[in-house]
Amino acid sequence: MSRLSIALVFILPTSFALAQAEKHGFKLSPVQLLDEVSQIDKILEKEHRERKIKSPAKIENGLLLRRIFLSAAGRIPTVDEYQKWLRSDGSLNKEALIDHLIRSEAYASQMFNWWADHLRAKSNIMGQANQIGAGFLYVDWLKTQVSENVP
Repeated sequence: MSRLSIALVFILPTSFALAQAEKHGFKLSPVQLLDEVSQIDKILEKEHRERKIKSPAKIENGLLLRRIFLSAAGRIPTVDEYQKWLRSDGSLNKEALIDHLIRSEAYASQMFNWWADHLRAKSNIMGQANQIGAGFLYVDWLKTQVSENVP
């Protein structure tokens, strides 16, 4: 797993959970948010130390943009998205981009695909269960769980 992917495995689901919590009326104070971020940083620092992973050098914003899109949305950005997020000065607001992506349908689709792969979700189940469309029910249930960010 790439260094960025390791970080995004922790960061994106947590960011999505925080966004969903805010949507339902639960909001962290700035101090609580900093504490949550600090905890994630500690997890990543420990993981890097145990795996002897060195922090990557700064990378060009265009490459970072593509990596974030691939990890969060499962695709590279379109030309319009690329130009939107890399304004004329070439700066990239990473926090705003990640917040934008985790609230998008692309993120929900990416997370569903990830979970469906791990849970071996299939719409076609062999045997008696397929008579009532159990595979489709399971896939539909899984999509709902992912879209509602159910733990």
